[in-house]
Amino acid sequence: PENTLPALRSGIDVGADWIEVDIFRTRDGKLVVTHDRTTARVGDRNLDVAKSNYAELLKVDVATEFRRRNKQTLAECPKQTMPLLSEVIEMVKKQRRTRLSIQPKMACVADAVALIKRMNAEAWVGFNDGNLDYMSEVKRLAPDIPVFWDRGDSDLAADIRTARERGFKALVLN
Repeated sequence: PENTLPALRSGIDVGADWIEVDIFRTRDGKLVVTHDRTTARVGDRNLDVAKSNYAELLKVDVATEFRRRNKQTLAECPKQTMPLLSEVIEMVKKQRRTRLSIQPKMACVADAVALIKRMNAEAWVGFNDGNLDYMSEVKRLAPDIPVFWDRGDSDLAADIRTARERGFKALVLN
């Protein structure tokens, strides 16, 4: 199931250069890995991630939709909980190839960078998003962490100029 430790481990196991996660900050200040603002799409209950504390989120089985869609039993696909960003970073740091690309889904860049620095994980991570303010904040707080600025339909020449001015590593083009 997406954004779970087993899914991320499978990316590492197949030798991916990068695995990507989306992050939110919970009401009690934890950085969690999940794609959506709520647990409705993937879970067995609907909680707003930013308005919930981590203990509440741990009660949600985020493998529910995956299990249903793939017609699997609980034995075939056990309950999964929303991982903390710190758990994912620890897993990535235990190997030598795969790096972690972090996409903040809310204003939590400073918290994520502080966690990365506490864990001495700067060499293991990068950030990606289309939000220019978030990606600029990464470079302001941690100039050595690579930023991959996501761009859709836009002015390519202007985007290249902006990326160079802000020290971004790359543009991710649609």
